[in-house]
Amino acid sequence: MAFCYDLIRVLKLLIPSIKKIVLKNFVFSFIDVFFFFIFSLITFIMIFYINSGEVRFYIFCGIFLGGVIAHYTLGNFIYIKSRKIILKMKNYFLKKTLKIKKNIV
Repeated sequence: MAFCYDLIRVLKLLIPSIKKIVLKNFVFSFIDVFFFFIFSLITFIMIFYINSGEVRFYIFCGIFLGGVIAHYTLGNFIYIKSRKIILKMKNYFLKKTLKIKKNIV
């Protein structure tokens, strides 16, 4: 689940900037709410199926701690490295585009 959310964080970096900040915040908020709704539903169904309908507190503690640990270890590493790669790619393509544009004009 944490890895899937890291992929969504990286995909958010790839979305071109939307001019209106309110619209951009709405789109990103909708993506977050949709993700957490789907994964909470899947988690709840799996807990009911595996535990025969018994919901236990330690399961939710494990899910929470697993998410926190994944976010602050591998999640941050993936996000930071992906951000650097994406910025390098954007700069590379921007330079190539300006070079082509300069040659045309």
